[in-house]
Amino acid sequence: MNLCRVPVAQATRNGKPLTDTGPFVRDPPRPGIDQVDGALLLDVDGVLNILGDAEDQSGLPSVTGSRGRPLPINMISGEILDVLEHTLRRPGVWLGWLTTWGSSVASLEKILGGRLSGGFVVAERPSGYYAPADWKYKGAFQFAEKHPRASVAWVDDDAIPITLQTRSLSSQLSGLVRITPQPDVGLTLSHARQIEKLLTISPTSQ
Repeated sequence: MNLCRVPVAQATRNGKPLTDTGPFVRDPPRPGIDQVDGALLLDVDGVLNILGDAEDQSGLPSVTGSRGRPLPINMISGEILDVLEHTLRRPGVWLGWLTTWGSSVASLEKILGGRLSGGFVVAERPSGYYAPADWKYKGAFQFAEKHPRASVAWVDDDAIPITLQTRSLSSQLSGLVRITPQPDVGLTLSHARQIEKLLTISPTSQ
């Protein structure tokens, strides 16, 4: 497997460093108050962080895992991240983190080099060793229900296939564009362009 190392560059937005525009993780949009024309609901492992046995993990950046040990991150390429970042700069387009990382996703800020800053946590993983298999589905569905006029893309390598095994749940997600990367490949440039096309939208009044 080729390792795609993301350079830690200082990204800017509106001429200012992203670190000056607010926290990496912020509050979710408020229905009827905040403009929500589109949203990207994003997983981390198997989507941004490529899973599988890397040939050499010594050169990979790492974060501190839940057990206090270094966790290597095999991030997708900077080119793909740039497409996502460009898309998420559009007014009315939101980034929602729907991942077991929860608010800990902020630990990826330096590795992402300022990209994907300003997202919100859609839902936190339920506590306990075993979490209900549909907790991510519920988060995605509830968000789409609160913002029915928004274009929404949900990206996850395993939660979406699990959800689609239940016909009743599948029918309720008909309004969401679902993207399921291969976990040992992660989000591809083709996926990113698909997201870009979906969220290139004309602002609508909420």
